[in-house]
Amino acid sequence: PPQDRLYGILSDGDQVTAALQAGLLCVQLRHKQKQDLTRHLDQSLQAANTAQAQLFINDHWQEALSLLRTVHRSNQTGSNSKIGLHLGQEDLLALTPVQQDHLLAHREQIMLGLSSHSLWELARAAGCGASLIACGPVQPTTTKDMPWLAQGTDNLGWWIRHSPAPVVAIGGLLTPADVARFAAMQPAALCVVRGLGLTLAEMQQTIPPLRQAVL
Repeated sequence: PPQDRLYGILSDGDQVTAALQAGLLCVQLRHKQKQDLTRHLDQSLQAANTAQAQLFINDHWQEALSLLRTVHRSNQTGSNSKIGLHLGQEDLLALTPVQQDHLLAHREQIMLGLSSHSLWELARAAGCGASLIACGPVQPTTTKDMPWLAQGTDNLGWWIRHSPAPVVAIGGLLTPADVARFAAMQPAALCVVRGLGLTLAEMQQTIPPLRQAVL
């Protein structure tokens, strides 16, 4: 888990770069389109390497494995990046058995985050050997359509006590007060999306109070 227990989720390479420049130690590139994906991946990797930060790639598992190989080749020249992959369980289940085996064969080299919204999804994520498990949405969110009820502090606390892997809280964490409420349950990290802002100037304003709220 990141030392400050903040996990920023950004939609493009510019936002990832800004978040890292503003001081985040763990970020996720959640870029849903294939358009310009390579540019956003390369930009995010370069920024993560400069910041010596953890970079997760959302959904694009083949590209994440390719980045992992790039990092391994760069280790001879001092690369500091740590690469992770985050998948929703519907994305994991959409893979063929061969693709699943290929992906899970790399879980010793790449951190694997899996989303979970219910007890059976928590069990499935644990069975896949996830490096971290996201519990959410902990509060109502408009970032994406959610058929799930908000987990709240009680369910998050249950997830944390029973999960064999570190649990991160996600969904509806917009303000320092939101973060403080769920940080009290002691998750490994708290994921912030819209609450970070979009630009470096905004993130320089939002990240310090969010970090303080975790303490």
